[in-house]
Order: sequence, then structure tokens, then C-alpha cells
Amino acid sequence: LLSWKVKECYVVETPRQIIKVAVSDILYIYKKQKYSVMVLEDGEIPVRKALGQLKEELDREEFLMIERGYVINLYHVWKMEGTSVVLDNKTVLPVSQNHAKEVRETITGFFRRHL
Repeated sequence: LLSWKVKECYVVETPRQIIKVAVSDILYIYKKQKYSVMVLEDGEIPVRKALGQLKEELDREEFLMIERGYVINLYHVWKMEGTSVVLDNKTVLPVSQNHAKEVRETITGFFRRHL
């Protein structure tokens, strides 16, 4: 028996294409010049928006800014070590030293509530 999973999606529109991205598939987002780049298991999708604006549009508790250039999906965090976050796929991302304690507390709280 097949059951259809209802996934929340984010729609990326460019002059040439429209892409539907399942929010749960976003591992993290990073800033690259005028783009915010969504990183998925199978590739990257550039979105011509500021990182903060994209995070606001996603408007979900699992997205956390860990440094000026990075927003992570807390569901994909494997661990936090020092001032780095390691994702399920072994990607290591930097955490702002000024916000390391706050990031650690947010991750801990999220794990306790959702895992």
C-alpha cells in the first residue's frame, strides 16, 4: 500500500524555470554573492534572495542561522562540536563564536522536543 506523504514545499521561480523543493530536503542554505544557495542531498539550488529573507519566507522553527552566511535545518544536524555543526551527510559548518552558546542551546532544545 502506497501512502502519499504530504510535504511542505518551497517554490523557487527563476526567469527560466520553477522548482518545487520539499522543505524537509533542505540540509542547509549558504550565502554566495547575490544568491542564497539551498543545499539538498542531490544538488544545490541558487535563489536570488538574501539569506535572511529566505529564512523568513521558510518561517519554520527547524531553520537556524548559525553564522552570517549559513542557515541549517536542525533535522539534519548530527552533532555540534566546539564551534562547528556536523550534518548527517558529514558536512561541517562553522558556528559564529559569539552565538555558539545560543546555537548549542537551540540544538539541544530542538533534539529534546523532536527526536
